[in-house]
Amino acid sequence: MEDHSEEEDQPSPEDQLIVAAGEGDLARVRELLRENPDMSINLGDDYDGMTALHCASLWNRHRVVKELLRHPGIDVNVLDDEGDTAF
Repeated sequence: MEDHSEEEDQPSPEDQLIVAAGEGDLARVRELLRENPDMSINLGDDYDGMTALHCASLWNRHRVVKELLRHPGIDVNVLDDEGDTAF
């Protein structure tokens, strides 16, 4: 039987950010950004390459979009797997 630490079972901060952004969970987005200042905020998911900004924009999570746009590392020109930006 393999020993898996609890940390290995947790999604990455980037994956958590994508989910929180898509759900419109502004408090969680802020928490993740604050607690993970070195995360790759522009990283797309493994399914379709959508970033947190893509997901927030797609689902009309305007407050989350505004919060992500305040982040100094955000890149609005990142393309998903379909070749689309978040806007």
